[in-house]
Amino acid sequence: MSLSLPTVNDVLQPLLEAIGYWKFQRPIPTKAIRLELENKFNLTEEQRTLRTVQGNETVFGSRINWAKFNLKKAGLVVYPKRGHVDLTHRGFLALNGGLEFFTLNDLRCYPSFDEYFLENIEKQKAREKANKLFPIKKKTKREIEFYRKIIFLWDFEYSRFNAYEFLCELENLVKQYDYEQERKEKEVDNESFIAEKSNTVNENSFDLFF
Repeated sequence: MSLSLPTVNDVLQPLLEAIGYWKFQRPIPTKAIRLELENKFNLTEEQRTLRTVQGNETVFGSRINWAKFNLKKAGLVVYPKRGHVDLTHRGFLALNGGLEFFTLNDLRCYPSFDEYFLENIEKQKAREKANKLFPIKKKTKREIEFYRKIIFLWDFEYSRFNAYEFLCELENLVKQYDYEQERKEKEVDNESFIAEKSNTVNENSFDLFF
């Protein structure tokens, strides 16, 4: 049995319509919207329960959440409280004006989403350059810690950098990492030299008695 599921793009328009034409309580529980879309797409039980690699949510639920997030970035929906969603005035006008959104690109008519969309393109370009700048084939504990620093720099500091400035900061991190690696190697070499010298002294001392 095929477990192919609707993509984020597939979910965009049906999700907006489900939220806009909802006839029951508002704000709408996200779980109720998910059930509505599962029924709309005629998903099997296996498709409904298929979980992500992390295992913390279903694959289809994850795609609904991403579609919902993108609609929110465009200003079409809002999260009034945790686990709930509702239509904004802009979303109401979009539905009643006959606008349809079948891909993320369609949402770029809204400046708030377009800015977010272009920023993500810049981030992706910078990530690709970062991977070329410092590829890591095997990940030691130290290298993982280094990558955590990059992720922190990206996720929490990117707002004040453009892509070029980010790469400059990344290059500084790489230089720091290389310096620490070189220093560590020298420490290992020194320890080996001291140990070897100590063994030589012990052997000479041993010879004195025979």
